[in-house]
Amino acid sequence: MEALVIESKKNATLSLVRSLQEKKYRRETGLFFLEGATLFFEATDAGLVPKTVVLSSSAGRELAEEVRRRTEDTDARLLFESEEIYKSVSAEQAPQGVLAVFSIDEAVANAARLSGEGGRYILLEKIRDPGNVGAMLRSAAAFGYRGAIFVDCADLFNPKTVRACMGALFRLELTFCADLGEALDFARARSLALYGTSPHTEKTIREADYSRPFALLFGNEGAGATDEALAACDEVLTIPMEGMESLNAACACAVALYESARQ
Repeated sequence: MEALVIESKKNATLSLVRSLQEKKYRRETGLFFLEGATLFFEATDAGLVPKTVVLSSSAGRELAEEVRRRTEDTDARLLFESEEIYKSVSAEQAPQGVLAVFSIDEAVANAARLSGEGGRYILLEKIRDPGNVGAMLRSAAAFGYRGAIFVDCADLFNPKTVRACMGALFRLELTFCADLGEALDFARARSLALYGTSPHTEKTIREADYSRPFALLFGNEGAGATDEALAACDEVLTIPMEGMESLNAACACAVALYESARQ
């Protein structure tokens, strides 16, 4: 571990961290960052090693000591800075005083190693809101799903998505597909039944067979799953409800995943 005290907002490492708030630079560098003690502990507990950790002078002694303990035998750079400088790189309205940079490839590979061995996946098609993507992954992890398949969704390593995942990012097998065809090939190669979700059908989530390997498809927040995706499904299911036609995408995902786990 290399420890440094930073006294300027123009420090090159801090400039890099700021740039990681934009997708373009996350792609160019292969890096992402997360903020807050809970997420930092989730990531390091999962076995991820940070490239850089930024600590504010406002972070308590107990937190600072724990961060040191988790990084002392690694190649991480530990940067100490004033609260004012820390706020210049933070994406939070109420910063907790710790921010860490990780490799995207290492996070994906590590999550695949830790994911379960079952055959349950969620397939997200054109989910645009980072908060929804994060919440849906959180539900998948909570209800024992193995992984998530993404087709044209919000960037998983957007700081808002990472925050909404609440650690699920580090425990699920993550598969990124260029298009729906690639996602369907992935499902077929693993002999997954594909269950679509739509308010415009009669068979409910209570009636599906969850005893075999499967993927649950959830479509765009406004338009729902595409016709092409629904046509490829083995079954299309609906959530029974009274007085409302549909739910928020993340809510619908949580309800459907709970039902599959309950059965």
